[in-house]
Amino acid sequence: MNRVVIDTDPGVDDAHAILLALAHPATKVEALTTVAGNVPLERTTANALAVLDVLGAHVPVFPGCEDALVIPTPRRAISHGTDGLGDSGYAPSSRRAMAKHAGRRNNILLSSA
Repeated sequence: MNRVVIDTDPGVDDAHAILLALAHPATKVEALTTVAGNVPLERTTANALAVLDVLGAHVPVFPGCEDALVIPTPRRAISHGTDGLGDSGYAPSSRRAMAKHAGRRNNILLSSA
C-alpha cells in the first residue's frame, strides 16, 4: 500500500489528481495540504474540502502557505474559472480544515507503523 500526502492547490487539474489518487486501489491518501495557486489559499482549501465531499472521502485537509516562499506567485484563475474549479457551483463544505499549519515540523501526518 502506498501511503501519500498530496500537496495541492485545487483547481480543475489538481481535483482530477486527487480523484485518481483516491481511486487507485494500492494508494491510501492520508492527508491533503493546500497552498495558494491560481486562487488564494482560502479558496484552494475550500476547494479541497468540496472535492472530498463530492467524492465522499474522509481525508484531513491542512492549510499551508499563502504564497510562494521565494517569489510571489501571480493568481491566474482564468483557465480554472473564478472559483478555481471551473465555476462548478459545488456547495461549500460543512467540514473545516485542520487547525495545524501544514508546514509545521510538529505536524506529523504519517506514523512509521
